[in-house]
Amino acid sequence: VCHLLCFPQLDIVQQEYIHESGLEQFEVVKAAFDASGSWMATVEERNQKAAELELNLKLWAFDEQTQSFVLNTTISTPHEARITDMCFCHAAESQTTMLVSTSKDGHFKAWQLSAVAHTEGEQSWFCSVRL
Repeated sequence: VCHLLCFPQLDIVQQEYIHESGLEQFEVVKAAFDASGSWMATVEERNQKAAELELNLKLWAFDEQTQSFVLNTTISTPHEARITDMCFCHAAESQTTMLVSTSKDGHFKAWQLSAVAHTEGEQSWFCSVRL
């Protein structure tokens, strides 16, 4: 939470704000930063009255030039239930940064950056392990 307070102007939802009666917006419920400050992960939830819980896991890369986080990857429905925790870890032997998430669905997932860039020279995150 302290890190979010350090970036009061940061729009981590990156959606237009619509103030329409009865319209539920996504709420950022979790955030994690890697040790170097190069990556941020956020979890967004929206629970509409007539619909199931909607979840988004977003991974953000820190842009040195603009001194802000830029959206890199959005994963819709990363788990079947609410995410209870997440943290970054660095595998020293492989020089790989991973994000591990746990959920009320009873599973944890390990997310890592793809080895090959998919679009415009950018790498994206994918689930490498589900247990």
